[in-house]
Parts: sequence; C-alpha cells; structure tokens
Amino acid sequence: MMKTKRITAAVMLAAVLLASCGEAASAPSQSAAPQQETAASDAAVTASSAETDAPDNAPVPELEAADLGGFTLRIANIKAEEMSWANIQMTAEEQDATVVNDAIYARNLRIKEKHNCEITETLFPRNVNHIKKSVAAGSDEYDITMMYDLDAPSVITSMINWHDIPHVDLSAEWWNPLATSMFDIHGYQYFTAGNSSLAYISRPFTYLVNKKMYADLGMTADLFGAVSEGKWTQDMFMSLVAQAPSDLNGDGVFNEHDRYGIFGHCRIITVTAIGGAGINYAEKTEDGDFVFRMHEDKKAIDLIEKLVHFKQNNPNIYYNKSPYVHETDPADLFKNGQALFHLGGNPNTIVQLREMDDDFSILPLPKYDEAQEKYYAIAYGSALTGIPVTVPQERWEAIGTIMEDMTRMSQNDLIPQYKEVLLKTKASRDDDSSAMIDIVFGSITFDPGIVLWCGVIPDDIAANIYMKESDAVVSYLESKQPKYQKELDKFNDSLG
Repeated sequence: MMKTKRITAAVMLAAVLLASCGEAASAPSQSAAPQQETAASDAAVTASSAETDAPDNAPVPELEAADLGGFTLRIANIKAEEMSWANIQMTAEEQDATVVNDAIYARNLRIKEKHNCEITETLFPRNVNHIKKSVAAGSDEYDITMMYDLDAPSVITSMINWHDIPHVDLSAEWWNPLATSMFDIHGYQYFTAGNSSLAYISRPFTYLVNKKMYADLGMTADLFGAVSEGKWTQDMFMSLVAQAPSDLNGDGVFNEHDRYGIFGHCRIITVTAIGGAGINYAEKTEDGDFVFRMHEDKKAIDLIEKLVHFKQNNPNIYYNKSPYVHETDPADLFKNGQALFHLGGNPNTIVQLREMDDDFSILPLPKYDEAQEKYYAIAYGSALTGIPVTVPQERWEAIGTIMEDMTRMSQNDLIPQYKEVLLKTKASRDDDSSAMIDIVFGSITFDPGIVLWCGVIPDDIAANIYMKESDAVVSYLESKQPKYQKELDKFNDSLG
C-alpha cells in the first residue's frame, strides 16, 4: 500500500467554488425519479444481467465474510432534494416497493448480516460546511462523506488517501476507474466515484432522438448500426440536425411554436460535443498537475470551429430564450415533439420522459470522427465519496471491507436493476436503446475542467465563442489561457 501522504496546504480558495455546474432551475426538473418506479413487474430482472469483465457476464465475486464485531459505518450524505438531478441514495430505512430503494435496502441488509456491522446515514442540506467544521475540530464523526463535486476542492486536503484503505480495488469496474482516476493526484486518491450509490451512474450524458420526427422527416439511416460500427460521429449528427428546423406556423419567425434540430443550452451543446470527442477542457499531467492546453490542441480547435460554423450556417438549429449558457427556456420543446435531439439526456431525464407521447431512442455522445477508438460518456454534477482525515487508522480495515463489498454487490444487483428495470424496461422505448445504455455506462468519464472549473472554462468558452458565433477561436483561447491556468494553479498549489 502506498504510504499516506500528509497534506498541510490551506483550504482551497473560494474562487474555485464559484465555478458552479449545477443545472439551472429553468431546465426540466431533475427529480429523483428512479426511486419512484414500482417493482411489481420487475421480478424477471436478476443480478445475473450485470455487465462485468467476468466470463458470460457472471456476477463479480464478493468478499469473504468478515466479523467486524458490530462496527458501525457512519455516512454523511446530502439530502436528496438538494441534488434532485442525481440519485445519491446510500441507505434505506425500509422496503417501499420501489426498485432502487428496495435494492439498496437488500444490499445493506446483506452487508450487515454478512459482516456483523451496522450502517448509519446522516443527511445534510449541503454537508461541505459541516465536514469542514468537523475536520477543523478534529472530530471523528463520519467514516464516509458524500460530497457534491463542486464542493470537493474546498475539502480535498481533508480527505484520507483511498490507496491506504485495505481491500479496496479502485482499478475494478465497480469503482468507475475512468472517473475515479481523475482524483488520483500525485499518487494520492482523494475521492472516488464508485457504485456504492448511483451518484455517477445517474449522471452520464446521452443524446435522445425523437423516433417519430426522425421517421416523419424521411430519415432512414440506421443510428444504432452506426453506433455499433463506430460511425456515429459529429458529422453524422450535424447532417441530421440540419434537416429538422421548420417554421411550422409559417409566420416567418422561429419561436417556441416551431421545430428544431436540438434541444439544450449552450453549455450542454459544447461540453457534450467536446467530451464525446475525448477532449478535456483541463488535463492532468504525469506529475499530477492540471493544465489548460486547448489553445494548442488542433483537434479541440477544429471541433470548436466546426460547432461555430455549423451554428452560423444553420441559425435555427435550436431555440433558447435564456441569456445564460446553463439554462434552457422553454423547457419542454423536446417533450412536446418540437426537437429532433435532446442533448441533455442523462438517466434521470430519460426516466422523466417516459410519459412523452412520441417514442424516443437513446444514443451515446457522438465521436469526433470514425478514427476515434471509443465513445465517451461525460458525467458531472453529482456526489463523490471521501474519507475524512479525522477517521482513525484502526477503522480503515472495516471501512474498506464494507465499501468494497458494497460496490461489488451494487455491481451485481443495484446497477443491473437500475439499468434493466428503470431504463431499459420502463423508460427507454426500444431494445436497441438498451444496448446503447450499456455502451454509455461502460464509458463514464470525468473531465476535470468540467467537474471542477465549469464556470471558469467551459461556460466562458460557450458564452464567448459558441454563443457569439466567434471565428476567433484560437486567439480567444490563447488570450484566456493565463486566466484559466491561474485558476488551475490555485488548485495545483494547494496540493503541494
């Protein structure tokens, strides 16, 4: 095990926290809908459907039973209504005939009986301030804290190195290593994004396509085939979007009464295109520092210019009255059948649209081009998992046992039920979308530039390049590089 690295730097500057990436209130309500589905017709879905690296999708092996002598795992979490756009539930007091709740209840009951332990959860409106005060006072109150990712920088140096926690295999798929590795900095794992909850499984972004409109427009391309063959690219996406806009009432004005190619705000248009292309707004160097290099990245520059030129040549591809990059107004164009694509289709959104009259399909984010090796599903705006430095070392063994087994059990049961029952059976409208969900869930990734500096970098680029349809992409990025890097260096310097 890596020896614990002592970090003594001051708390992260508040400026980093201003980079808010929470979804705006005017966007479609991101309720915790997965917890509202009944389980009555879902008995056929079993843990054997879990997607793992094991042969024939066999369940991943659980840990051996360990007698923890009545140890209590103490979790500090955020109230569900404070993060209604994600599912961050960790415990369940009782069964209530809803899929996610009952799967969590059953999982935790097994953990408690198998390892002779208890699990408690304390909920806060926003637990960052409480954790700060608790750590500053040297108080050993909680073993696990679920932390809103935008709050993470302000407490990051108050977290224990996950690499020092016994039994935890952060390279395993149930810890979502593409995402978790972002917080492995200088060999110190500050936070994780594992499947002990649905925090990030409920947040990867997808594109939704209105199947009725697609057919009505005479579009015949096999989208699922294109995805499977690696041909679902920005070029293909744009070619479809350009065919959709129509002045439906013939008044010569495009407004909320007409039809569009895209539903979404400027941030989601740009970050999903850039994230789907495997481009990061901020990169982590081999030394563990974060740097801004988009002004030197030809692929990034070419893509941003392509997005701008496409908007210039197709001024009515989307309609949004909001002046803000992170708001969509009106909020129901896709649901009302007035947009071909919905660009903010994370799993909670998908479930909310199950009552939509028109059928829709789910697609991964388009690739940059066919040469790109894989699809990427960017995720942000949810809760990370940390261990406060005030937790004494004698508790680490039990914490590691419970958390590792919890994520494995989730991989075998909670995740399959969420995928199969809520998304595939209840929410998505065709069998092919089920396969697309598997692609999305298998490619969840973080971009530190979005997760930590959304308001500083992505929103600025969306507002001043894409929204203004500026051709000065390179010069603008070069001019802002010092400002962007200054913000990143505040974070770098705080970690030593």
